[in-house]
Amino acid sequence: FPVVAALAMGLPQPGAAPHALMLGLLAIFMVQTLLNLAIWKRSDEFIRRLIVETGAVCFWILQAALFLWAAGERLGVLPAVDAWTLAVVMMGFYLIASSVIGIRNGVGS
Repeated sequence: FPVVAALAMGLPQPGAAPHALMLGLLAIFMVQTLLNLAIWKRSDEFIRRLIVETGAVCFWILQAALFLWAAGERLGVLPAVDAWTLAVVMMGFYLIASSVIGIRNGVGS
């Protein structure tokens, strides 16, 4: 994503202005956070429960996975991973978990 964002901002190379790109990403993150808070505020208790349940499932499963992976990495039985890979895994898992929890609870029916 950072490379795509840099190109979209018209930067010649992703490394040409990393501070500007990081500030842009922080600004987008803040907008997303404000939108999420607005969704929470306007949601009913059913949707809030789904959000909380998804967050809890993701937290506990990803916490366990991260702990076990870190232990395996330290013991030399698993390869090292970088933060970008972990962020992609986390977001992918959240997308799947929120879809499953939503479908299970009848969202979109």
